[in-house]
Amino acid sequence: MAKRTWATGVTFRNTKPSKYGSPLKAIHQACQKCMGGMRGCVEECESAPCYLWQFRMGCGPKSAAKKGIDVDRKAHPETEKWRDGPRKYPQSQLNAIRKFCLECVEGSKEVRECGEVDCPLYPFRFGIRPETAIKQGKIIEPIEDVQ
Repeated sequence: MAKRTWATGVTFRNTKPSKYGSPLKAIHQACQKCMGGMRGCVEECESAPCYLWQFRMGCGPKSAAKKGIDVDRKAHPETEKWRDGPRKYPQSQLNAIRKFCLECVEGSKEVRECGEVDCPLYPFRFGIRPETAIKQGKIIEPIEDVQ
């Protein structure tokens, strides 16, 4: 990758955009799918215990709060009553996807062998970017574009 320098002296690397899209976009698409494909319903989602909930609008929690979107889990009473008690929620969207996938199939071996290729979260199921998973050998063959 070539490096460039701005006139201000800041150096950055040229990177090409991922063919898999962004994890935030994948989360937003998964939330739309969960809500029956209805775009407007994602913001009103009441499933605060879901690992993806704070990223459901396709942006981080701070950006969502600035837009006036509810991202405070404490305001939702069902958060504390989730299955086996209070949870520790991930701060990163990739970690949220990983935890969501682990819960969906109940184990890391099943995540590796997941066959739900039409799921928007599929390329990010290891909690890392698909390009990194390919380099690390977690994915042997490149993933087909799921979008």
